[in-house]
Amino acid sequence: KIIGAWTKAGIGSCIQVQGYSKAETILLDCGLVTSESLASNVVLITHGHIDHIGACIGHARARSLGGSPASYYVPQHLLSSLNDALRAFETMEGSSIRMNVFPVSPGDEISVSKNLTVVVIPTIHRVESLGYAIFSTKKGSLLPEY
Repeated sequence: KIIGAWTKAGIGSCIQVQGYSKAETILLDCGLVTSESLASNVVLITHGHIDHIGACIGHARARSLGGSPASYYVPQHLLSSLNDALRAFETMEGSSIRMNVFPVSPGDEISVSKNLTVVVIPTIHRVESLGYAIFSTKKGSLLPEY
């Protein structure tokens, strides 16, 4: 279910969804950081526009102050640029910023938990971009006759 959405075209965008528990909280894009968005353990980046990826390092820095780092899934072609930006921010910060970054491509599957799987899908945008389909893998409790 969608538990939060903050978006202003060209400024910042992030949508927060939650599965069956708070541990299954996912952030779709990270163009800005809110106190609520810090609960997201998984961050899925669609493309490299600043209003969709620009706050990832700030999100990682804020999460590292209070606990474990999140996992950031980014389009493969953005990995090098994001790592360069991370190194630059670490230099300015004077310390390391814990950030688990994973490159993804269409067709990849991400296991968020035993209950949720994300499938990476291609999308059309004016820059290279990805979409994410979130699937429940939780076994239901139907009656035996069904």
